[in-house]
Amino acid sequence: MNRLWSIVVLAIMVILVSTSCYATSLDEGTAWDVVHVLGSAYGTSALNHICNLEWWQSALVMLALGIVWECLDEISYQLKWKNDLFDYHKGFDKGDVFRDCIGISISFPIRRRICK
Repeated sequence: MNRLWSIVVLAIMVILVSTSCYATSLDEGTAWDVVHVLGSAYGTSALNHICNLEWWQSALVMLALGIVWECLDEISYQLKWKNDLFDYHKGFDKGDVFRDCIGISISFPIRRRICK
């Protein structure tokens, strides 16, 4: 069953990456939506495996980082600070935080189980 979930998650990630590559030429916003999902999924998995955290701990860290990033987007928007790193066009976007939550959820089946 765990192997099946891993295959399903891998298939979803491949579809999202291919969609992102196609979307960059059509709609930059769609590509960044996919970056939020995949970045959160990868970040949660990396924290879980590399930093030896439980899945819920790595999920909480990634969610906090996503919210902090959106706050920096809002600061950039308010200060009219044009840069390529933060979204100075919209500022804080609840949709991006929602996409981060989707990515965190996708990482659940590939979590590392800690044996105690």
